[in-house]
Amino acid sequence: MLLQDIWTVFWRDWIVLQRRLKKFIFSRMVAPLLYMVAFGWGLGRSIQVTDGSYLDFLVPGILALNSMNISFNSVTPVHSERIYHKSLEEYIIAPVVPEAFVIGKVLAAVLRGLISSAIILVLAVLFGAQLHLTPLFLLVLIVNCIIFSEIGFFAAMTISTYEEMGQVNTYV
Repeated sequence: MLLQDIWTVFWRDWIVLQRRLKKFIFSRMVAPLLYMVAFGWGLGRSIQVTDGSYLDFLVPGILALNSMNISFNSVTPVHSERIYHKSLEEYIIAPVVPEAFVIGKVLAAVLRGLISSAIILVLAVLFGAQLHLTPLFLLVLIVNCIIFSEIGFFAAMTISTYEEMGQVNTYV
């Protein structure tokens, strides 16, 4: 029953993401593309790094930053669902256990973080980065997305105003 409830919450967020997937992908490409052009190709050509190019050095940092931000920010709409739209009450009265709601929302945010990470990896390869992806790297990326989506969910459930989310984002 718990897995079915988790799937129901996750599936709802997946349907929403599918409808906005093109916008999601293009919006996730902008900042990494600017970083890669400015620092990878522009300033990066004049910087010497011992192993590989500066772009090879830069991409994991862009990937980490982006996966943290996307995972965190993908769960923060729960705050507006809770405070402004009152749609959180729909989940409360639905035959879905609260743990399933939390896990489903966190997994949906992790998926968004991983999709945006995949976009960055594709862009990095197109820019000529030589990346060495290991199972440990992918595990750390997934754990990173899980941790920051959980932090975002906790913040969304505990803050009382939308302005406080910016403060939480700054501190995190």
